Amino acid sequence: ITFTAEASVDTNHSAAFVSESGFVYCIAPVRDGSAMPQVEFWAVGVQCCNAQGDFTCDQAQDPTAHAGIRVFDNSGWFSASRSDFYEHARWKAEAMHSLVSAPEPMYIRWVQESRLDMLSDFYRDRAIGNLCSFFMMYGVGSMALA
Repeated sequence: ITFTAEASVDTNHSAAFVSESGFVYCIAPVRDGSAMPQVEFWAVGVQCCNAQGDFTCDQAQDPTAHAGIRVFDNSGWFSASRSDFYEHARWKAEAMHSLVSAPEPMYIRWVQESRLDMLSDFYRDRAIGNLCSFFMMYGVGSMALA
């Protein structure tokens, strides 16, 4: 998602939710300079703020960043779902800063436009690494059985 040049992460209205396992889920509203009362986009991250907020996730501090990668909820098969934790952080931000969210807000990772492919690059590299590991273990196992 590419935003206008006026859009930025409002780090002054950030919040954090600390889970029982100690992970800090961070959230901050994305603003575009308009007087829209509802927050439609929230920048999110994990372990990139303190318990009071102080949002520094991804490229939130970069004034040239005006893009976001949508965060999709997962089913919890490969890792725990973070959606509920982001919801708790959002509710905290709304309560602390008198903010109002859109009925279906979107969670994003705030990045420069040139970094919109960072997650696909990460997963591609991870898949290649896993395949190489599998074939190496298969080869070693085959040689051991031969």
